[in-house]
Amino acid sequence: MFKQLLAFALFLASTYTLSCELVVRVEDYAAQSHRDENQQWQGIDIELIKTLLNQAGCTYKFVPIRWGRALKMLETGNLDMMMSVSKTTERSKYIHFIGPQGIEQILVVSKASPKIILNRFEDIKSTPLPIGVQEGAFYGSDFTKFVSSLSNPDTYFLKCQIITLNFLF
Repeated sequence: MFKQLLAFALFLASTYTLSCELVVRVEDYAAQSHRDENQQWQGIDIELIKTLLNQAGCTYKFVPIRWGRALKMLETGNLDMMMSVSKTTERSKYIHFIGPQGIEQILVVSKASPKIILNRFEDIKSTPLPIGVQEGAFYGSDFTKFVSSLSNPDTYFLKCQIITLNFLF
């Protein structure tokens, strides 16, 4: 993965002349990226971005943008970079992927009651309540195929937008 990141850094260095400034999408998301007590962005993703872009000789501006809007901004050229984007055929038409940032496993969780057990996608059809899914998110090709096979997916899924709220206390 380091070689891919280094290749990307070299690509950035060759694409821009002496200096470049990139707009980078960030979000408040646990250890990956969050604001500290001084409202400065910190976290694993932030350190990776800073290291990569510093090596490429670029400056950067972190901008908190909602997920769906950020994808559209990448497509239109109004955003330069974002982390944690799953590669899909559609996204590959307008996004250059430099390699996996990490390996993830997506789990379905529920309250303890009613207890819902899902061992395979077909089990979703028998759940008593719809399952919330983030609109525009990619949950893997197997999940996409399953949803496509359903005659009425809205019966089983509740599409949610993720809205980040920042409260000042």
